[in-house]
Amino acid sequence: MARLDTIFTFSATTQGWVMVLGGLTAFIAAMAAVAQYDIKRVLAYSTISQLGFMVAACGMGIYVAAIFHLLVHGIFKALLFLAAGSVIHGTHDTQDMRRMGGLRSAMPLTFWTYVIGAAALAGIFPLAGFWSKDEIIAHAVGANFFVFILLVTTSLLTAFYMARQVTMVFFGRQRDPSYQAHESPRIMTAPLIVLAIGTAVGGAINLPQLHWLTDWLRPVLVEEPAEFNIVLALIVLALSLGMAYLGYLFYRNTEVQIQVGQHDPLYHYTGDIYELAEEAWYFDRFYNRVVVGGYRHASRFFANIFDPQGIDGLVRGVGGLATLAGQGVRRLQSGYVRMYALFFLLGVIIVLGYLLMFI
Repeated sequence: MARLDTIFTFSATTQGWVMVLGGLTAFIAAMAAVAQYDIKRVLAYSTISQLGFMVAACGMGIYVAAIFHLLVHGIFKALLFLAAGSVIHGTHDTQDMRRMGGLRSAMPLTFWTYVIGAAALAGIFPLAGFWSKDEIIAHAVGANFFVFILLVTTSLLTAFYMARQVTMVFFGRQRDPSYQAHESPRIMTAPLIVLAIGTAVGGAINLPQLHWLTDWLRPVLVEEPAEFNIVLALIVLALSLGMAYLGYLFYRNTEVQIQVGQHDPLYHYTGDIYELAEEAWYFDRFYNRVVVGGYRHASRFFANIFDPQGIDGLVRGVGGLATLAGQGVRRLQSGYVRMYALFFLLGVIIVLGYLLMFI
């Protein structure tokens, strides 16, 4: 989309749709991430949400901000996924966060790098995610108020579900005593340190007043650097910190409140809304039943009916016609001279008849 910015610029309507759909994607995916229990599933929905931020930025016409968020998001989301892998390894292939808890002492390096990645994703100063998210949100104020509200709400939900995840995984006591948690080997933790450093300093590639990325992309993307709205940035930062603390408060006593088969503490306050988020707005169920189910029905039809009775029947029919034609011609090729003389005579009669009638 950034490479095709010239085409998108010619259609304000298209840009508007792109912006709104990006904002809705960010919000819907963030809502889904709030209610997941699989440690990687939370991060997967979070990735979809951040892609919504990038698409919304493209719809606003701030393509450099979209690329900026893409670059830094790649750093801290790689950190989070690898740190999640470290957690899964250290807990003997456990991915359900309800079976975790108290891993901060058993996996200190993984814990601190995970906190850095989670804070960057939540847009906490001065990490990379703060600078890239703020640039998009600040521009949304003047672009579309509805999208602005969606993106700010998404940012707050991000802070909440990442605090929820960190608290469920690393705080409290270990809820499942069936495994002995341990720190991952250095070959797994060394990349976490490198990515944590990148997360801390990655925002420098396009800091306000410097705009290094904007200048570097100028031969391709010609746009003015975005103004830094410090008041809005501080307000969103304060709200995000508040939502992160709220997420911690909700889940700090997880050894009592969170067990497999029990309702999430948030369920008691949101009810059906929580179930809707847990089912990811039923998009996965709709996809599996309608798209995947329809594809399977169509495949069975083509495999069991159309192909054997249609295609194979047509092919065999053509072959059968060729066989019948060959058998008919073979009867004519008897080898008797009198038969060939008869055909020759009939041919002469037909030609003469044609000449007499039409010429």
